[in-house]
Amino acid sequence: MILSPNLPPSMPLITKEEFAQSMAKFGPYETSPHLAVAVSGGSDSLALALLANQWLKTHGGTLTALTVDHQLRPTSTQEAHQVQKWLSVYGINTIILTWSDAKLERRLQEKAREARYQRLAEWCRLQGVLHLLLGHHLEDQQETISMRMEKHSGIEGLAGMSALVEKPYYRLLRPLLTYSKQRLQATLISHNQTWIEDPSNQNSKFKRVELRQQKIQFSSKEILSRGQQRIAYEDTLNVLIPRFVTPFPEGYALLKHSAWSQLTLENQLGIMQRLLMTYGRNPYPPARESLVKFIEHFHSLSSPRTLHGCLVFPYQQDFLLIMREPGAIHDEIQLTDNLNSMPAWWDQRFIINIPATLQGQCTLKALGQKGWETIKKVIPDSKQYFPYPVALTLPSLWQEDRLISIPNYFKIPANQIFTLLEEHAIKFLPRYPLTRFTFILT
Repeated sequence: MILSPNLPPSMPLITKEEFAQSMAKFGPYETSPHLAVAVSGGSDSLALALLANQWLKTHGGTLTALTVDHQLRPTSTQEAHQVQKWLSVYGINTIILTWSDAKLERRLQEKAREARYQRLAEWCRLQGVLHLLLGHHLEDQQETISMRMEKHSGIEGLAGMSALVEKPYYRLLRPLLTYSKQRLQATLISHNQTWIEDPSNQNSKFKRVELRQQKIQFSSKEILSRGQQRIAYEDTLNVLIPRFVTPFPEGYALLKHSAWSQLTLENQLGIMQRLLMTYGRNPYPPARESLVKFIEHFHSLSSPRTLHGCLVFPYQQDFLLIMREPGAIHDEIQLTDNLNSMPAWWDQRFIINIPATLQGQCTLKALGQKGWETIKKVIPDSKQYFPYPVALTLPSLWQEDRLISIPNYFKIPANQIFTLLEEHAIKFLPRYPLTRFTFILT
């Protein structure tokens, strides 16, 4: 914990007026907005919490700080409670969320980040909080652009982080992307507020730390230009996708091959990347090199291919069918009758409201081949509803090895083998929609 780094004497803090201008770009907000802010205890997120708290006082709103105890360091629990104590002085309620899963060495930082966002997202969903603030700042943006340049990212990646990201139940807001870390620290010092330094921020084995030590910088003008290019590109994709793509509520889509193949390579890549992100479940887009090779394979209506957790294959005369790869689904959720009517998030793509008639312990999992064989006994012409591979990826309820309920997509009469989940019980709700709000600059 430190109090005063070696900041230039003239380093200005972030004023209330500046922060209000940044927040205004995300509006309008609901009456008396309730905002959540992710606070690690570092200078970035702590400064954001104080600024957001001041802003909400003028808007009649409420702020809740969320700190995730990742338990990666012996002091993590102590640090979480220290953050809670600090913020209580400002009247900010702090909720501690714990990541207590077993820690495997492989991809530990990546898994910790995913777990952190999952817990933040789940809290916002359950509490009905529509806005989650993140403390990413100017240097974070520059490092992100540098990392994506090394990976030869396309137009979207090279623009860096968007200041606003729409999620199914809430929005991610990054109001500090144009402010330097030193200005955030100056803001804390003006409040005589200490913060926590994470030792991993000095570990050069992490790529982001290596780039930080190199002090690679992009001018505000260059960052603005990259963002404007991405906005124009995403606007183009949002126009093209409804023309060439037909989505289905069962979690798959058809792409008009002849029209799509006549587009520029960048637009072909953009549409295919959107499809893979929507119908797969990976949190990041596929590598550009892999996506280019994937596109080249489908310049003609060729054989099936898998990429990014998706299966793509020719369908009928002039379509590519994009769907979740059946073999990549491993999610199984154990349910009991005391969880009736509670929504379950399955395979990070479907929201399922458990039927009130559920009795005893059940498992929510992919239909699979065994489930399909059970359905065929009741519906001999079951393939008329949708393609057979898609059926294998649908969520279904099981008791031990017995199929007891399937989605109402089949629209069959009640039978003695299994029931239909009630209408609207299953909703395809991917993390990444096909068309979306475009990149937002601060």
